[in-house]
Amino acid sequence: MISWTACAVNQNIIKHKVGLLNLATELGNVSRACKVTGFSRDTFYRYQTALETGGVDALIDANRKSPILEIVLKKPPK
Repeated sequence: MISWTACAVNQNIIKHKVGLLNLATELGNVSRACKVTGFSRDTFYRYQTALETGGVDALIDANRKSPILEIVLKKPPK
């Protein structure tokens, strides 16, 4: 069961990513859209590729990296 909070977070993530893609289309200029929204062009093209290959659902995990186990398993200093 997915909580409402998780759904809201996912929708918020998708909204910003789709907003960047739509703004670039509207302006006809990827660089300008990235500058306005604060994303890098590399990020724009990753989002665009994710959308083209996996649809809107792929945008949820487009920039999520796997945790580095060495850091995750380390105990915090006292």
